[in-house]
Amino acid sequence: MTLSDLRRGTPERRADFVREIADDVSRRIREGVVAEAEARELAAVLRFQAGLLLPERLEAFDRIYGARFERLIRQFLRGES
Repeated sequence: MTLSDLRRGTPERRADFVREIADDVSRRIREGVVAEAEARELAAVLRFQAGLLLPERLEAFDRIYGARFERLIRQFLRGES
């Protein structure tokens, strides 16, 4: 499915897509299969896609997922508590 297809879908389907990708990025960070720079790039690309799919929810995305990714990066990639 392309972003164009998703943009024509329901808001719920678009939100599900963003959530699925965010969960995958989170898993990659927790498992340490990406370096910090790659984790940040994945998060930035997802934020861009979320802005295309759900522009009215971008502030909520930043609060929820931005904070989650930062915490996971600190905890699992930097070894901070």
